[in-house]
Amino acid sequence: MHALFLIASVGCTHSSYPPRVSTAPEPSSSRLSANSTATTSIGPNADAIAIPEASETRIDPESEWQRWREARVRSLKAPQSWLTLTGLHFLADGAHTLGSDPSSDVRIDSPAFPARLGQIDVAGELIRFTPAASLDAKEASRVTLHDQPLGMANLRDDRNGKPSVFIAGPVTLTLVHRNGQAALRVRNDESPVRRRFESIDAFPYDPKFVVEAALRRAPPRSTIDITNVTGHVEQQPLAAVLSVTIQGSQFELSATPGSRPDSLFVVFSDATNGGDTYSGGRFLDVDAPTDQGSVVLDFNRAYNPPCAFTAFATCPMPPRSNRLPFPVKAGERHPPIMRPTE
Repeated sequence: MHALFLIASVGCTHSSYPPRVSTAPEPSSSRLSANSTATTSIGPNADAIAIPEASETRIDPESEWQRWREARVRSLKAPQSWLTLTGLHFLADGAHTLGSDPSSDVRIDSPAFPARLGQIDVAGELIRFTPAASLDAKEASRVTLHDQPLGMANLRDDRNGKPSVFIAGPVTLTLVHRNGQAALRVRNDESPVRRRFESIDAFPYDPKFVVEAALRRAPPRSTIDITNVTGHVEQQPLAAVLSVTIQGSQFELSATPGSRPDSLFVVFSDATNGGDTYSGGRFLDVDAPTDQGSVVLDFNRAYNPPCAFTAFATCPMPPRSNRLPFPVKAGERHPPIMRPTE
């Protein structure tokens, strides 16, 4: 029996990240509420994704999968999706000037952003924003903080409740906590990546990659070490172990909590990574177990993590024990906008 650990995205949140999918971009501002009708999210801390309401007429699995794919593309084209992520600025203790001016410590490259917005002071857990003395009323009126007119304020990250958010036209700055420290996550709805994105290639639907797994709940307070793309390691809750046979071999897959009640979230890699699929692996959402205690793993719905689209997400990397030794030719392929040069 092989031991295979499949882990949740943290901050991918983040990046972020559908009717049996949950995708993670992580909600970065109140703007997401406009897109929240009939939605789920991909993974914990993920961006909202609009999903068609379920029909009373049952459709075949391949047609349902195609609807899932269409919803997934719509979610990535939407404002505030992972395709709009343009920066992640870590804030060490001390003072950090903020603005579009090249001399700013945290530079926001957008004409919608004031040249010198102000200063962020970090002293451990205390983070405070002070508007620049040179900021005139007209410039200040273009920016909100906490959905209020700009002003001096204590800032809060995304660990507990709603984080602090600056909004200036198409630009959103959210205070997050990543890799053990504060950071400003920058989204721009006018991102070139979002503008040129059209769709995501996928392998043809293959029913052999829809497999049933027996579920064994992990003991309370169980955790698993997660290493993200930056090399930072964090402990995340372990929800369950899934016993499954894939291509004649048995595996025990570890899953973390999903974004919906009793759902699960896994990350895996396989022999297609670095070629047909993203080198860092793919994500998979798993519905709540049946009354018999089993779950269905539909690898046709394997999807790219945010890091496949942007360098500014902090996605988890599968450990060695996560690597399926065979190609899983199902689910999303490498995004064309980030596909390796042939």
